[in-house]
Amino acid sequence: MRETSLKPDKNGVIWRNLGWKKTRTGQRSQHKFNLGTSRKEAQARLVLLKRLWQSIQEREGQDTSWSEFTLKIGTVIASGKTEVVVEHRKTKSYVRGVEWCYVDDATYASAVNDAQTKYLFIKFVPESPEAYQRGVEKLASLYLDVGDVESWIGVAAVRHRFVEQMYHRHLETFRVIESECSIVERLFDVS
Repeated sequence: MRETSLKPDKNGVIWRNLGWKKTRTGQRSQHKFNLGTSRKEAQARLVLLKRLWQSIQEREGQDTSWSEFTLKIGTVIASGKTEVVVEHRKTKSYVRGVEWCYVDDATYASAVNDAQTKYLFIKFVPESPEAYQRGVEKLASLYLDVGDVESWIGVAAVRHRFVEQMYHRHLETFRVIESECSIVERLFDVS
């Protein structure tokens, strides 16, 4: 990645092209991030953006593009915010007479934890803490073997206090996982 100086445009805004995205026509083009008007803040934001892009390339290869989710993360970083809100998305319903419904709570909790585990240098916050908590509890009830807990929740979620109520046996598992962060990264590394 070539280095360029962070010069503001005629309106005082500092822009930086970073990474690739697919256009409506299927072509690849660089995404232009608005880093604000302060050169010092823009530099700090750019460091995080580069770290995010490098992490994406390490996981998906050099020819990758921004996904909808990673582009959202990048845009949040570029704006100077410190937390990325993970949406509680709706999905097509399979229930007769119900067109849309929210993704089930367990899947939502797993998505928040997966994001936090992949990008430890960014804080992810569930849009619906209640749904997240229900999802964690649901997953905990499904896994009777303490060793299986590490397969569905990231230690980072506990560090950021997303999980309010945990069972003693699960807390012991988290202590072990935290000492072995590389295990957690491998568990959530979906290629």
